[in-house]
Amino acid sequence: MPIALRLTSPLRPLAEGKYTLCVPATTAGEALEAAVSAHPSLLPALFDRTGALRSELRVYLNNDDLRVHQGLETLVAEGDELTLIAPLAAG
Repeated sequence: MPIALRLTSPLRPLAEGKYTLCVPATTAGEALEAAVSAHPSLLPALFDRTGALRSELRVYLNNDDLRVHQGLETLVAEGDELTLIAPLAAG
C-alpha cells in the first residue's frame, strides 16, 4: 500500500527535487528503503555506515515523532504520511 513520504528542502535535491514520494510500505523502515531504492543518493542522508537511521534526522508519522512509536518497525497504512526533516548545514 502506498504512503506519502514528504521531504524537507535539504533532501529534495537528492530525490530529483521532489517534495513528495509515494512508496509502497507496511513499516516506516520499508518506506525509507523504498525511497532509497528509487533515489540512491538519499542513502547517506538517511542512514549511517552501519545502516542505522542518522541520529540528526527526524522522522514523523502523521505529525508524531517516530521515536515515540516503534522506530523503523512502526506500522504504516495507506493514507499515512512520513515526514523527513534533515538539519540544514551551517557555516
